[in-house]
Order: sequence, then structure tokens, then C-alpha cells
Amino acid sequence: MSGPIQLFNLVGTLDLVNAVSMGVMNDAASGMGATFWIPSVIVPALLVTHALMFLLLVREGRAAGSATEPASAGVVR
Repeated sequence: MSGPIQLFNLVGTLDLVNAVSMGVMNDAASGMGATFWIPSVIVPALLVTHALMFLLLVREGRAAGSATEPASAGVVR
């Protein structure tokens, strides 16, 4: 189930990075006016959200992986 979520998260992150880089290369800030707040406030918040999603998915994957291991797998004798 996390496969489509990971794909969505990856595509969303790449889209945000592409949009920011295209804006920087084309000097978009000079003609944005009041909409300047979108890339300066909302885009960083979305990038943080994507980073948190990546962390949660990694934790979920590790928890699912450890649930299938036998109880004595980490015991050193």
C-alpha cells in the first residue's frame, strides 16, 4: 500500500524542486507581485511535509520488516 504513496511523494517533491529551480532560472520573482508569498512560504512548507512523509514511510517500512523477524533475531549468544 505504501508504494503508490511513495511514488506520489517522490513526484510531488520533484515537481516542487523543478518549479523552484525554473522560477530561479527565469527570474520569476521580479514579476510576481503579491504572489511572491506562494514560493516563499507555501513551497517550503510543502517540502517539509514531503520530508516528513518520507520519514514516516521509512519508519513504517522498518516496523513492518522487524515484525516479520523472529524474536531471537537480535539476541547475541
